[in-house]
Amino acid sequence: MPPICSTEEIQKIEHLQIKDDIQVATDLMECAGTKAAESIVEWNQEAQKKSRNHFHVLCGPGNNGGDGFVIARTLFDLGMKVSCWELGNPTGMSSSSALMRSKWLQRGSISPIDRFQKVELKNGDIVVDALFGIGLTRPLDKRCSIIFEKIPPDIPIIAIDILSGLDSTSGKLLSVCDLSDYKATLTLTFQLAKWGHYLQEGSVRSGKIKVLPIGLDRGMREYSTENLPLVELVEANPPDFVVQLDKSGASHKYDHGHSLILSGSQGKMGAAELAGTSALRIGSGLVTLGLPRDALQIHSSKVKALMVTLADKPKDLQDCLQDKRINALCLGPGLGLGRKTREFTNAALESGRNVVLDADALTSFKDNPESLFKQLHEKTVITPHFGEFAKLFPDLANKMKSDNYPVLTAVQTASMRSGAIVLLKGRQTVIASPFGKTYLVNGEKFENSSWLATAGSGDVLAGMITGLMARNIAPLKCTVLATYLHLKTASLLGPGLIADDIPNTIPQAIEQVLN
Repeated sequence: MPPICSTEEIQKIEHLQIKDDIQVATDLMECAGTKAAESIVEWNQEAQKKSRNHFHVLCGPGNNGGDGFVIARTLFDLGMKVSCWELGNPTGMSSSSALMRSKWLQRGSISPIDRFQKVELKNGDIVVDALFGIGLTRPLDKRCSIIFEKIPPDIPIIAIDILSGLDSTSGKLLSVCDLSDYKATLTLTFQLAKWGHYLQEGSVRSGKIKVLPIGLDRGMREYSTENLPLVELVEANPPDFVVQLDKSGASHKYDHGHSLILSGSQGKMGAAELAGTSALRIGSGLVTLGLPRDALQIHSSKVKALMVTLADKPKDLQDCLQDKRINALCLGPGLGLGRKTREFTNAALESGRNVVLDADALTSFKDNPESLFKQLHEKTVITPHFGEFAKLFPDLANKMKSDNYPVLTAVQTASMRSGAIVLLKGRQTVIASPFGKTYLVNGEKFENSSWLATAGSGDVLAGMITGLMARNIAPLKCTVLATYLHLKTASLLGPGLIADDIPNTIPQAIEQVLN
């Protein structure tokens, strides 16, 4: 699982590597530009039909522009046709960028960026965007926006580090214009991918992302000794700890834990049954549904392996928990809103067991989320979608909607504030622990992931996490593994899936990732 970083993090890493040594900065720029040019040639050989292309390298006033001049020079030396276009005043450049500019001038000319607007791009032209990179903090002005707006959609854009205009932390497009067709075909980023490649508009505008190591290893080592771990990206490849899904060794059902899923009343039992079936399918040794009295009288589950017990009031739950073999609880799916659910939740948390809180168990505390946070502990996982997240963390939700505030930061803050592992569901699912470990599970990389937006899908996920927690896998790992497998089932099921399909596909998903 590769690490990814925010703008601030990569800038700190670069500072620790360079330490004001101009020669180190120059060598890094030369390395970055050379590797980018070589990758462009490699991509061109794989993707382009024309043997002769014309590369238009757009260079900005900062270090991204310096990278661009190296790219232009290297492409030229490799026999490519290159035109170089410049934005800004060269007198304000860093010494490294100025040096790279002068080296390019020994091979070719530089034209003002304004003239690029008049170029009629045609088949075979390729735009290399080295205007702003990760340093941009203000919207693209109208002049730059018009330049990008006029690039035809069929002309490839190769972004250097990040597509100009994208905030490299939040993924928000900073532009005074809409730029609906503006996106990279390929993004070549240095040392680490950035949060903004995967969040908000970055997820659809970055194209294929290729990470080029440029020798920031010492900076990364020094950074890691003093700071929280970098966010880890989970995409098509399974998490590193996927082997823990295997049931090797212990063979008795109680060796794999006992999950208790609380259910709502008549008409709302389906959510708990979905969660319970999913907990069984993912390997919980036993699963019991705790039902209110009216539901217990009519219960007839299609899954005969699900046991049932009375859980009509919080005292019933406390009595159930006298059985110490019950080691994981799930509350929320179809449970109902209000005081009774709050009391059930309090009793579950007081037990000190592994607890997953979803849906109604979260919304029931919307009027006083602090009363919930006081009870949460490191063995608790909360799994809100954005609406539920906003009820518990309204200030963070408002910042995400109104400010350039990244979802990764919001979930990290929510986890530290609440003391629980927080899973914020979405196309890009963010999972954070109060100890600073964070994962971004990129649903864009899983086929059919959008079909998981269906009733009951979240109940299945809650049950999957609960079942893994019952198996005494660390709660944070449980949450990441369950999220990955949840997406994997969508890939296997295809369009038209409903939540009832997912539990029965879990075995196939597990088999694939273990093999």
